[in-house]
Amino acid sequence: MPKVLPEYKDIVRMKIIEAALKVFSKKGYHDSKIDEIAEEAGLSKPTLYKYVQSKEDILKSISESSVKLTEELLSFEDLDTKEILDKNYDLMVESKGILHLGYEITSLSSHNENIQKLTREAYNTKKAALITLLENQQNKGIIKKEIDTTFAAQLIIAIITDVTSQLIMECDETEIHEYWDRSISAFLGDYNKFNK
Repeated sequence: MPKVLPEYKDIVRMKIIEAALKVFSKKGYHDSKIDEIAEEAGLSKPTLYKYVQSKEDILKSISESSVKLTEELLSFEDLDTKEILDKNYDLMVESKGILHLGYEITSLSSHNENIQKLTREAYNTKKAALITLLENQQNKGIIKKEIDTTFAAQLIIAIITDVTSQLIMECDETEIHEYWDRSISAFLGDYNKFNK
């Protein structure tokens, strides 16, 4: 039997993740079935199980992909803090059809220890990426050295969470964008004024 190349495995896993996101966004995580994900991916159920073990395994892959993307977005060296965070905002708008999954996954955490651990790890990794971004911006003199980067990262996460909620509720996108701009600008500006 021929060996399956790692690159091919990655392609099939990504196809499964994309199919799962479509199914999860329509039916929610809990009500989605593996059969539906396999069908959406154009795979038989036994073939799907060669690449993933369960819905939870798919969820873990989605979370890892999300964390990796966030880390990549926050690592732009040639942009200032606002520009980098704006890239994150643009991604939220592009992904608004699946943003509700984050809340659904968080609610599953209350009664599933594995999902709780996964959610906590994703949060901590994203917070660490924000802290690193802010520290790099401090080292470049873009934001003040006195800023508590951990507290600042948590405040930015709070703004992101609020924007996510507004996008899920399908509030006016012009108003959401204005709120984002004013919140991030005020946050960054107030910190700089406060620390002068």
